[in-house]
Amino acid sequence: MIGRVASAAIFVALSYVAPLWGRWDLFADLRPMLAILVAFVIVAGQPTLRRQEVRQSREADRGTAPLIMLASLGTQIATVVEWRFRVRPVELVPWPITVLGAVIAFAGLALRLHAIRVLGRRFSATVRVTRDHELMDEGVYRYLRHPSYLGVLLVIFGIAVMFCSWLAAAAGVPLMVAVYRRRIRFEERALEATLGAVYRTYRERTWSLLPGVW
Repeated sequence: MIGRVASAAIFVALSYVAPLWGRWDLFADLRPMLAILVAFVIVAGQPTLRRQEVRQSREADRGTAPLIMLASLGTQIATVVEWRFRVRPVELVPWPITVLGAVIAFAGLALRLHAIRVLGRRFSATVRVTRDHELMDEGVYRYLRHPSYLGVLLVIFGIAVMFCSWLAAAAGVPLMVAVYRRRIRFEERALEATLGAVYRTYRERTWSLLPGVW
């Protein structure tokens, strides 16, 4: 638990505090506080990425775990930096857009936490499949194979909308989709190698991330 809290604190410091360093007046705006809350909960609510685990899962994970973390960090830094140098006066804040972004971000957070809760101890930061691995097709997993990744994408997009950081959204969301596509490819390869026809059947009747699209 301490490790998760420390990881979340470091992520928040690098993503939001450091880019706004010296502009403490901007923390009076509600948006940084909401972003910090969402990011802290999402990082603290998942297993800590440990160096030993990365080494042990190197063959299956192919470095996707640290890549996801770096890409997530980069998108948040870009979002806050764009907002810092383009921030509008408080009286001109487009609150409807801010509220919309916050709703999207919190919806993504809820989906991510639900997906982690359903998987329980089987959820890991890296691609890791054991010999006795059992297929999970309960809850949201009845329809989506990777709902936790969709949750992160919604959080990243929602925070960018909340800050009205359109350039960061246009670059960051496709970047994260590309990173997760790579992760999904290796993860599903490992699951199919372990579960065989059971996983192939499951994959045929479910969507990867977005129903009706992918």
